[in-house]
Amino acid sequence: MAGLRLRRSTIYQGVEWFGSGRVTFERGVTLNRGVVVNHSGGLYMGENSGLGPGTLIITATHEVGPAAKRWGRGTSTRVVIGRGVWVGANVTILPGVRIGDGCIIGAGAVVSRDCRPHTVYVGVPARPVRELDPTP
Repeated sequence: MAGLRLRRSTIYQGVEWFGSGRVTFERGVTLNRGVVVNHSGGLYMGENSGLGPGTLIITATHEVGPAAKRWGRGTSTRVVIGRGVWVGANVTILPGVRIGDGCIIGAGAVVSRDCRPHTVYVGVPARPVRELDPTP
């Protein structure tokens, strides 16, 4: 895949990729089985972050079109996942989202907005439920 930069990361079998944007993984990133990454808009993952099984990262979408074809012109926006982030199983991360350092995203969440650092997010749509200690 063109535009991929890895630094001592772990990618398990069954990870699927599609798109043409730049992908950067810092040291210690882990992608578990069944992860699907659309990287058309680009993806950055900070050091020691991990994606649980079945995570879906989408960086592309469509504008709303007219009645004859509702999926209009395609657009894409980079997803940024900070350092030390833990993304649980079957999470969906939508285009343009920034997940702050030290976040935990609970299993099954749909992340449609930016996430504050060192906070636990759960639900559909993902919402903050607990602050975490930022001390390393």
